Amino acid sequence: ERNHLQSHMVYSEDVDSVIVPYDALGGPAVLSFISSADSKLIVAVKENKTVMDFGPEELKKSKNIVTVSSYAEAAGVILAHKNGIDLESITSCVESVKVIQ
Repeated sequence: ERNHLQSHMVYSEDVDSVIVPYDALGGPAVLSFISSADSKLIVAVKENKTVMDFGPEELKKSKNIVTVSSYAEAAGVILAHKNGIDLESITSCVESVKVIQ
């Protein structure tokens, strides 16, 4: 049970997902979410660049990092995640069409 002061704080267990700039994955808070046992969803937004220069490619293939183009797309990913929709089911994995002559 949390006391009155603690009720105004956000704890790791309160967080299900985090949206961050694409190249800002090296901060301690984000790294702690990436390495957490309960695998928080990390959404990296490409349209937002920082001077940190630490993107998903700097990390070993973490399954809980999703890269998106914009914050609008990030909102859609979070909404799908919150509603239990598998992200692979809403992304296009179909190869491009080839003309056969």
